Amino acid sequence: MNKERELEELLKRTASYGSAEIETGRDRLRREWAARASRESDWRDALETRMREGCGSAERCVRRHPWKSLGMAFLAGAALAACLSRRDA
Repeated sequence: MNKERELEELLKRTASYGSAEIETGRDRLRREWAARASRESDWRDALETRMREGCGSAERCVRRHPWKSLGMAFLAGAALAACLSRRDA
């Protein structure tokens, strides 16, 4: 991650400054970065869970209605092909 490297570089460059304000700012930056990383991890976990549930639901539906699923897939493919092959002159 490029932003992560930029943050590390910024913290290294400011390490030699000893002002209380700079230390406070650096600590705040570290805390905010850690909180962001935690939120990102939570978001990824929630997304993964929802994706697994959605895939499971779709699989159950296809197993219950295989011919209907095949027909819907065919119609979706035909509609997509029609959209992609359309030429505006």
